[in-house]
Amino acid sequence: MFCAAGGEIGGANGDRRAASGTDDANGRKIPATIGLPSGPIGQGRGERGDDMMRLRAVVLPAALLALFCVWIAPVRSDAAAPRRNPDLIRTCLITNDVDRLVAFYEPVLGIRAERTGSDYAEFHTGTGVLAVFSEKAQQQYIPGSAIGASNRGLVLEFRVIGVDGEYARLQKLVKTWVKPPTTQPWGTRSFCFRDPDGNLVDFYMPAQAH
Repeated sequence: MFCAAGGEIGGANGDRRAASGTDDANGRKIPATIGLPSGPIGQGRGERGDDMMRLRAVVLPAALLALFCVWIAPVRSDAAAPRRNPDLIRTCLITNDVDRLVAFYEPVLGIRAERTGSDYAEFHTGTGVLAVFSEKAQQQYIPGSAIGASNRGLVLEFRVIGVDGEYARLQKLVKTWVKPPTTQPWGTRSFCFRDPDGNLVDFYMPAQAH
């Protein structure tokens, strides 16, 4: 700290110096300038300020760039992802009697249905899923979109290991037969029947494996 006219200056190490002055024309004491650092005033502080400004000029843009990259990363990732064709993984039959179709397809497919309430059931075949959904529930979700038990332009095709063996096994389960085991001109052997809703079902296998 420093004292005004005639005071003492004490440093951190305890050294003290007496401040001296000069006399004016009338013999009065004029205090000496004390406690000022050598060189231009505030030179050290100015240099530190310049350093801080340079540091901010580098760090701030880098931080903003990093935030921008994080923000746009998901968008760029989605945009750059290669297009994938849609996968057909589920076929849903709309019916006015879910229990009846479930009772039919469980022994025909040899698969136990996975039920979700009374309006929906699924058969996981390993390749795709055959779903059964009630017409009443369908009307609630998408009114007027479908009519149960009215398919006449759809064929459910299931690949099997032995067509003739499956045909014999289903004799007591199927009520409506459409075609007995036949080898087609394009190289498959198959037979067709209808489920209780009238949906056409085809069991087939490559002819050369017969």
